[in-house]
Amino acid sequence: MDIFNALRRKASVDTILAPDVGDSVAAWIERLRGNGWMALYEATPGEESRNGFTIAFCSPWQQKVSIYLFSCFK
Repeated sequence: MDIFNALRRKASVDTILAPDVGDSVAAWIERLRGNGWMALYEATPGEESRNGFTIAFCSPWQQKVSIYLFSCFK
């Protein structure tokens, strides 16, 4: 249990940027955007009562590949 708890603490410190889940996800989205990623964070329609949300992200290299692929199909 000591190892499990140590790993869990380490993961929490590295991944949770704010006490509130929504604020933490928003902080991650801003961090990703600041590093050149495309990122989306929106409330999921119909899930308001459960604080449901949708996230999506695309890395810079995926953006380059996507632009290349889409240009090939024109």
